[in-house]
Amino acid sequence: MKRADVLKAIHAAGVSGDRRAFLRLYTEHRISLDVARAEYAAGQEMAKNFADRPDVQRKPENLYMEPRP
Repeated sequence: MKRADVLKAIHAAGVSGDRRAFLRLYTEHRISLDVARAEYAAGQEMAKNFADRPDVQRKPENLYMEPRP
């Protein structure tokens, strides 16, 4: 997996709130922690902004998901 692909996957993990995927990608691919955290946070922000859009229907599957424990 290329670095850009790993960062996209970390971003996707942030969107879905998947902390296990974040940790696995971070440890397996030797990405710096600061970069990985920033990408995960950007994914979370994207999910939150998407749920806040007025044209998005307020269905449970469209709402911002809290990170999994």
